[in-house]
Amino acid sequence: LNYAMRARNIQNRATVNSKREPDRMEGLEQQIKALRRALENRQRSETRIIAHADPNRRPRLGEGEISRLYAQSAHYRTCTDTAYRLLRELQSEGSLSAEQCLRVKEWLCSVEEERSGLTTASGPDSGIENSSTFALRR
Repeated sequence: LNYAMRARNIQNRATVNSKREPDRMEGLEQQIKALRRALENRQRSETRIIAHADPNRRPRLGEGEISRLYAQSAHYRTCTDTAYRLLRELQSEGSLSAEQCLRVKEWLCSVEEERSGLTTASGPDSGIENSSTFALRR
């Protein structure tokens, strides 16, 4: 009987969790900003591809200048590949904050877009590592 009396006297109070909604709104706003930046980057890269397609606009370079640019390109490619792998590892660990995760995801998407654009532009053996070869190494 004591248990029944206590159970009958229990009063539940409904409370609204108002803190959760602003966090969701902030997350959505950050995602919108990240998507806008990704769209701008994509439009810039498309503009660069169009500019590179016009052979009359290209300046004439000497052999030393060309070899220096190839070496510099290879260096940037290895740096990008290393950063890509490290950021994928960080992302898989789950130790990043929401904002950091969005920034990493944005950077990874932009790298994959550039790689796909370069792979289709210069063939599959362009020296650009893509995510499928990265997945095979794991």
